[in-house]
Order: sequence, then C-alpha cells, then structure tokens
Amino acid sequence: MGKTEIVIDLNPGSRSPRTADVPIIDNLIRAVPNVTAHARELADAPPASRRDAIESFDAAEALAEAEAAIREGSFQMSDDTSAR
Repeated sequence: MGKTEIVIDLNPGSRSPRTADVPIIDNLIRAVPNVTAHARELADAPPASRRDAIESFDAAEALAEAEAAIREGSFQMSDDTSAR
C-alpha cells in the first residue's frame, strides 16, 4: 500500500518490531517526543539529507543494536524519565 509502518515496543524480539519498517525499541512516553523532535530536525534538512537518512536506515541493524544495548545494560534513559 506504499505505507511505512513505525512500531514502538519495549521488546526487540516481539513480532511487531521485527516486521516493522521502522522499529523503535523504547517506552512510548520517551519515544513519541524523541520521534517528534527528530521529525522536526529532518523537516528543516535538505531533501538529499532526508533521502540519505531514509535510505541508510536498516531495521534489522536497529533491532540488533537495541537488543545488544538491553543485554549489556548500556541503554540510556533521559533525565526526565529515569525516576519512573
């Protein structure tokens, strides 16, 4: 259908992020503001830069990095959500 599926999930091994075009492994409360901020940054970027960002994104690599960060305990939380 020509759509891009973005999935936000806490578990990189779940079916939804594994089949998504853009898997985001994070808490919804943190992810939505981060996605919004990134979209605003890309809105001001030149078209070639936006195209490069899209073409260079690798969903499988993003999932592997998220899983590695979880296993290693090296994921980072923003200051405003670390106390939750």
